[in-house]
Amino acid sequence: MINLDFIFPLMRPETRNEFFNNFDFFRKIFLNSEVNEKSCWLHKGELNRNGYTRVRYLGKRWMTHRLMFYIFNGELRKKRIILHDCDERACCNPRHLSQGTFKQNTMDMISKGRHFYPWSKENMDS
Repeated sequence: MINLDFIFPLMRPETRNEFFNNFDFFRKIFLNSEVNEKSCWLHKGELNRNGYTRVRYLGKRWMTHRLMFYIFNGELRKKRIILHDCDERACCNPRHLSQGTFKQNTMDMISKGRHFYPWSKENMDS
């Protein structure tokens, strides 16, 4: 389980009130998460088809990592995605999340060897 005493200093003042006004909701996220050896907060909620967890918050469906980024870091900029520095799709630890572009995400994937070229000659021969 996640230690709540340690997360409050991480929050931006402008989203802290929203967190406390909806504390029971966020408490459920923390109670349904495990911490792994990389300090990831692995949420065990409903998965979408791409392997990301999602929750319903204030009438809107959110991917859990995007909601946690918003609560802890503020604004979600247009044409930006949330990158996982830890490469764990279920992670919602705000220290592991950052905003970036699709290009940055692709370059990160390639640099870490997590890319797959379905139409490459090597894959066509197998």
